Amino acid sequence: MQLLQGGFIPSWIQHKPAEKYLRIVWRFFLQSFMMIPFMLYEKRTGNETAKQQYKFSHMFNWYNLKQAYLSSIPTSIWFTLILFTFEWNFVAHAAILGNLSNFYNCINRNLAVGVTNPSDISSIGLILLGILMILYDSYSLQFEDIYPSSLNYKMNKLFYREPWQRLLFGNFISLFASFVTFKMQPNASLALKVYQPYQATFFICIFNCLNISMSSYFFSGSDILSGSSMWGLLGLFSSEQFSGFLFMSIVIGMGGFITSQLTSKMFEQPLLQTFQLFEPIVSALVLQLLDVQIIPRGISCIAFLFIISGLFGIITGQYFAKLQIQ
Repeated sequence: MQLLQGGFIPSWIQHKPAEKYLRIVWRFFLQSFMMIPFMLYEKRTGNETAKQQYKFSHMFNWYNLKQAYLSSIPTSIWFTLILFTFEWNFVAHAAILGNLSNFYNCINRNLAVGVTNPSDISSIGLILLGILMILYDSYSLQFEDIYPSSLNYKMNKLFYREPWQRLLFGNFISLFASFVTFKMQPNASLALKVYQPYQATFFICIFNCLNISMSSYFFSGSDILSGSSMWGLLGLFSSEQFSGFLFMSIVIGMGGFITSQLTSKMFEQPLLQTFQLFEPIVSALVLQLLDVQIIPRGISCIAFLFIISGLFGIITGQYFAKLQIQ
């Protein structure tokens, strides 16, 4: 269920008649309010430390808010960069290349230790081969190779881009988004040091909403109010599709959050990470089924298998290494 919910997100945010950054802003905005019942439950059932952390003086302490804001930055940067690449290349390319933090982490770990693990080398090799195949596919794609029916899909701008634009603004920025996520991994846990889990999620959603609002303004010129009811931060509330967007936010946004909380308690982390590897494939299939964007060409599909196999090797290698240490 969590895999399907994650795979539906790219298609869902493209169906709302508004600018793509605003769709994510609205998602985090609604999710922050949906966290309130969980926060009330957390406060009621928590120990004395949890109750102390729910005091107004603690929640809105400047240092604690700073920690929550720092925790929100990796997610905000990732969404800003990945949504930008949607205009230049396949969404499936962005989804797979934008989630390679384990790849960078594996390289960094081997360089830091100074001892190369053979299984890591083979995994890194598979991922590099997959990346090169995706880069080649993006560069070699010509307008003459496109089926005419492909132009009827909602997202077809990539077919009109120059090859170097697809490489630079599509693939390389996606790889950079993965690298930023890897470098800023320590930030992700800062909020949990000063807040309870649901409490931290609430503040992170609020700050993500603010951060991506600024991205929407600078990248697309969005504002608070605009002439069009679909444009501007408050456009959601003047839209006749508010109820539909709210329903999908509950099903996909909060549904994904709830299932992630449940599965994290029921399954080992390597198993969850393995299932998450298939999200880009699910996203590509859903995009095709909903007439949003066609599936990439065959060489990219083969590249996905190489990358997923390499990432699976890294995840299992880390897991068995951890077991040996224990």
